[in-house]
Amino acid sequence: MTHIKPLPPVIISGFSSQTLASDIATTLDARLADVSYTEFDDGEIRTELNGNVRGRAVVVIASAAGDPNTQEKETRLLMRSARETGAKSITLLLPYMFYGRSDSDFDARSTAGLADTISTFRDLCDQVVIVDPHNHGITKRVFLEGQCQTAVPLHFAYPYATQLKHLFNERAINKDHLLFALPDAGAGARITHGFKSCLYKTIGIDRNPKNKDWPIAEKARDHATGHSESALVGDFGGKDVVLFEDMVASGGTACDTATLLKDQGARSVTLFSTSGLFTAKKVDRVRATTAIDRINDSDIDALFITDTYDYLKTNETLYQAIEKSPVIHVIKTAPYLAAIIKAIHVEVTCDMDENENSISSILRGEHRSQLCDNQAVSKPTMLKKNSPLRTLALG
Repeated sequence: MTHIKPLPPVIISGFSSQTLASDIATTLDARLADVSYTEFDDGEIRTELNGNVRGRAVVVIASAAGDPNTQEKETRLLMRSARETGAKSITLLLPYMFYGRSDSDFDARSTAGLADTISTFRDLCDQVVIVDPHNHGITKRVFLEGQCQTAVPLHFAYPYATQLKHLFNERAINKDHLLFALPDAGAGARITHGFKSCLYKTIGIDRNPKNKDWPIAEKARDHATGHSESALVGDFGGKDVVLFEDMVASGGTACDTATLLKDQGARSVTLFSTSGLFTAKKVDRVRATTAIDRINDSDIDALFITDTYDYLKTNETLYQAIEKSPVIHVIKTAPYLAAIIKAIHVEVTCDMDENENSISSILRGEHRSQLCDNQAVSKPTMLKKNSPLRTLALG
């Protein structure tokens, strides 16, 4: 009997996620749907899904990069279009969650923007994958309060560990002098036992992931002004310090933390941040690249962001500034996200390895596709020639 290979899902992209969606489609050998994006003179938008998706599983990939209000509306339109034209199932992949930072009520009259956004998404998709949500608990819980059957929050411990192994090999970071630290208490909540376990196992460190042994930068923020102050306690002399964040906005806290670490004798400071927002206050004579300029001039030796928040289609000035920055490096995540999508949609057969469709095994770095010598789930980004971290390695 001839076995018919099942079709991969159709990939549908929001406007600001087109490069990532194309890379994921290529990795999966999947069809990238043709979508028409139109914005009218009055600011209203129209998205038109061209081509047939009837009876097909589809993955809608949509990020808040650019104008989050416009992209949020567009995401709903894309899911509705797929549903109304007969898609068998809809998986929503959120590389950067809309209103993800509005999950705390600083004032009794403030509005829960994150929950409001999720409530407009959750009945339009069958399952959702959220990359590094700012608040894991609220995000997953509110999605599951609707018709959405599965909500999967993802961390990037495995791609980050793959990058660190490369930095060890390049002698940019000394594994024996490696010190992990947390930029604030919030990061401590997001860096779970599972994150640490995958990180330690992949880079080959024998440590108990349950130990709370990472120094934490105590940060006090004035929510009225946005100003924050940090303090760090620990022995950082000669250490290669590595920090993890879900996002870098203005870059102020990250730069201040790096200065604190260098003042206390750290040899290098490397920051991994899932999303590089690089925001600037919208006032006269403030450069759009203010945050990137600040990072370039700071004590941060390398900042690794991912391509989940991409300015290519929404802000060419920021995109070019990121490309030219000696400090900022972009990690490609399509192979890792494609592995997650494949696990969700793989056809289960009687001869399948029990972890073949396991998302947890991928997050732990234990999937068979990650254990082979030539694993392609994640590849490191090369250091730029003028990178401060490369200069340290050469020295």
